Amino acid sequence: MKLRIGTLSLLAAAGVSFTGCATDSAPTPASHPASRIAKPHPQPAAAMHADQTRFNKVMAELVTRIKANPSYRKIGLKTPEQKRWFKQLLYKLWHRDITRAQFVAEGTKRYPDKRYEFSFIAEAMQEI
Repeated sequence: MKLRIGTLSLLAAAGVSFTGCATDSAPTPASHPASRIAKPHPQPAAAMHADQTRFNKVMAELVTRIKANPSYRKIGLKTPEQKRWFKQLLYKLWHRDITRAQFVAEGTKRYPDKRYEFSFIAEAMQEI
């Protein structure tokens, strides 16, 4: 048993001597504070499906409110990339990953003349 502890101590000392403590080196990924943050676990398929179903119901209600608003003008999403961007932005707002103000700011960055429309969507999403 003494031999085993002595061997482990020797190996530990050898390992420490190879680690180095230079102050001018960048932090390793393992020692970087962000690497210690727990990564979110992917949602199970059933939870993702339920989440998508709830999101789709909210979107249907949003479309109903938009159609009932005579002041609302189409944003003009023409390309698949524009539509994907908008849907992702809507999802972030619905999932509360961003605030209403952030939603409006992101939207008006791309479509500066559509502040009313982005504000309307943000407020409607809050009520739905």
